[in-house]
Amino acid sequence: MQCPIHHVDFREVPAGVSKTTGKPYNAFMACPERGCREKPPKPEWAPEAVRQQYAPTTVVKEDKPDWDKIAEGKVRHGVICAMLENGRTYEEISTTYQKYVELIIQEQPF
Repeated sequence: MQCPIHHVDFREVPAGVSKTTGKPYNAFMACPERGCREKPPKPEWAPEAVRQQYAPTTVVKEDKPDWDKIAEGKVRHGVICAMLENGRTYEEISTTYQKYVELIIQEQPF
């Protein structure tokens, strides 16, 4: 379908998050000419083929990061690096690093 004013094909604007409001929006079809407010007919009024072609896609919300898990991973990394620098063997590290991670995170002696 084409814009009745500019005679160019409508393009799909992908789903995203508004820069001004921060709210997510679904994908939609619009005229590619800047400032043009023309849009194709609503899907319920269009033939079946057009309705499927211009069906909006939904916004995929990303899960919020698990900061506790991220922090634990960073502590684990630091503990293992320190143990390697002190010449500990793989066996020593694999059997004791978790105790040090828990000590640092939970602030409780083992």
